[in-house]
Amino acid sequence: KHLQVLVARIAGMFAGALEITTRWPMEWAKVQMQLNKGVPGWSLLGDVRRVGFGLYRGLPPMLVGVPLQGGVRFTTLDSVKAALIEPGTQPGPVTNLVAGLLAGTLEATLVVTPVETVKTRLVDANKGMLRGIYDFVQAEGLSGIYRGLFATVCKSASNQALRFLIFGEYKRVVWGNRPSSEMPPTVALGGGMVAGA
Repeated sequence: KHLQVLVARIAGMFAGALEITTRWPMEWAKVQMQLNKGVPGWSLLGDVRRVGFGLYRGLPPMLVGVPLQGGVRFTTLDSVKAALIEPGTQPGPVTNLVAGLLAGTLEATLVVTPVETVKTRLVDANKGMLRGIYDFVQAEGLSGIYRGLFATVCKSASNQALRFLIFGEYKRVVWGNRPSSEMPPTVALGGGMVAGA
């Protein structure tokens, strides 16, 4: 049982790293559009041509942060569910909602806010990870990495609360009382897509 929990967390960490790597160019483009809004003569295509593979700057902290975020999320989720329900019973909607709310709050505080702040600064400065973090901390201090914490907590907490509530209800309707460990990947994928949407 303990090994099964560990495998799920490690799989989640690898999935997060793969996800952020494949969608990174879109994330980079989003950050550039936010940073250059209203700048006369700026174009996204021009920036892509100018930086080339430099558009992957900002990805390394995400490759550290996204797996950590998944670890915090699922550890919190499992711990809260274990504390709120009897062993062998399925969590109800309120349990999933509370577990998601706490998981989102912790991941935003411990991982998402610092990593997102560093990522945005690295993309903006077009610097490597170590040099960019050093320059950022020199300029703004360690407290600078927590800019936007309240908004990030609100976003992550509501996001995870809804995600786990919807996924839990999906499992209840589609899979019933059968053990979650026996759920085929296609059924789990469908639930993840519904909850994500």
